[in-house]
Amino acid sequence: MILVANVEACTQKILFVIVIIDSLCICILSFFYDKKLYTIYGNTMGTTFSIKYYARNAHDNEDISNNVNSILREVNSKFSTYDKESEISKFNALKSNTPFKMSADFKYLINKSFSLNELTDGRYDITIDPLLKVWGFYSKQKKYQRKMKLKKQCNQLESKD
Repeated sequence: MILVANVEACTQKILFVIVIIDSLCICILSFFYDKKLYTIYGNTMGTTFSIKYYARNAHDNEDISNNVNSILREVNSKFSTYDKESEISKFNALKSNTPFKMSADFKYLINKSFSLNELTDGRYDITIDPLLKVWGFYSKQKKYQRKMKLKKQCNQLESKD
């Protein structure tokens, strides 16, 4: 009698789990049903990107695309070294010890960068902009010229006091 009761209880638990799993599968499938795969392609900060996602209709797609582009424009306006008017480009163009009013995002980036510099014993170095120029990110220098400048610049880098 006890064995039969245990089998019934076990069977009920198994059926309950099956019903829950089926319900979850139906919910997941219905979430993706009637949705179409969209892809956004674009350029930002000197490179390309693609984002794939599901949306119910073209209007949702347009909203998502506009939001992504809006966020990227904001990030570019602060952190793009390709944009001479960006906050980071203006900061990099300053001479040492020149006062600079930073946005909250820029201040956060600087503070995180210094934290990472400390955590990595100086291996993470935010003073890389001169190296980027030597590597040719901003110009079409010849390979030999870049090598010589790179060697010289590496000897001058240090973000710690």
